[in-house]
Amino acid sequence: MVAIVAGLACVLGLSGATLWAGGPPDCIPGTLVNYAATGTIAQFDVPANATELRVEMTGGSGGNSLTDFSELSPDGQVNFLGGRGVHVISVFEVAGPFALNVVAGAEGGESGDPGFGAGGGGGSFLFTPAGELYLAAAGGGGAGLTQNGQDGNFSPDGGAGPGPTGGAGGTNGLGGGAGGEKGGNAGGGAGFLGDGGDGAGFASGFGGHRISSPGDAAGGAGSVSGGDGGFGGGGGGAGPSGGGGGGYSGGGTGLGKEGDGGGAGGTFVAASGATFLMEPSAIPGDGTVAICVSEQQQGEPAEVPALSPLGLGALAALLALVALARMVAQRRRDLRAQR
Repeated sequence: MVAIVAGLACVLGLSGATLWAGGPPDCIPGTLVNYAATGTIAQFDVPANATELRVEMTGGSGGNSLTDFSELSPDGQVNFLGGRGVHVISVFEVAGPFALNVVAGAEGGESGDPGFGAGGGGGSFLFTPAGELYLAAAGGGGAGLTQNGQDGNFSPDGGAGPGPTGGAGGTNGLGGGAGGEKGGNAGGGAGFLGDGGDGAGFASGFGGHRISSPGDAAGGAGSVSGGDGGFGGGGGGAGPSGGGGGGYSGGGTGLGKEGDGGGAGGTFVAASGATFLMEPSAIPGDGTVAICVSEQQQGEPAEVPALSPLGLGALAALLALVALARMVAQRRRDLRAQR
């Protein structure tokens, strides 16, 4: 079991989250299960003898956008980049057996044509069917026409969209808002408890769907050639703006006319967890989830069945016969020695 000792902890200054010193515990061989971004909510069955789970997850990156053809570089591609998802490793004490829902967030869709924004990345999640959340890793914001998407936040809050009238980042597990001027506004990223906001006006994207029931964790649809949001609550891209990333709380979006990148989602670790790593994903793309048992109950020693009074009497008689047989054998050896 991981010892939760204050003296072993160091503080990650950006978020106030506590990172525990040393490496995470190893997986018990044969217990590791990997989940890829398939667009469905999967299930992990906690074994009856498990007392600790190690969980490693990464949120999906925001999609990339293609700028106007007049600005193409010699290699033919001038992309603004989607924000990176958050990579986190945490350990949780458990008492099996029970089931956990698993969402591996998908990368946001790239813009289909120059001049459109990309979809926000979906967050990755581990939670019970009843809605108890263990871990959420933020998805990155989708790229806009003129700006990269935000990298996933280490704090639970979603990132706000750029500009004075950009959509607010979600808080307390709710979705992010959409930019508020005319049209071409991307959709906000979903939170664990709430949908992302739909973009206002024409050619606007739709917000991602909430993760917990009755939500389905789907990404929001992009408008026209805007990229779709990634599974895990990513917001859909729009006219030139990028969608918000999904996460514990969803990312907001910037103004459509400015071509802003989307805000990123937020990251959450339950109070029962000990976190060993939290960083931006090193490799952009779909999110992943890996779960294993890192500690389990040892087998109990076998109990010796209690004997009845009759059984005790029979055992005593047997021991007496054994003792008598040994005495007779010894007497015979003594007589032979005298001869």
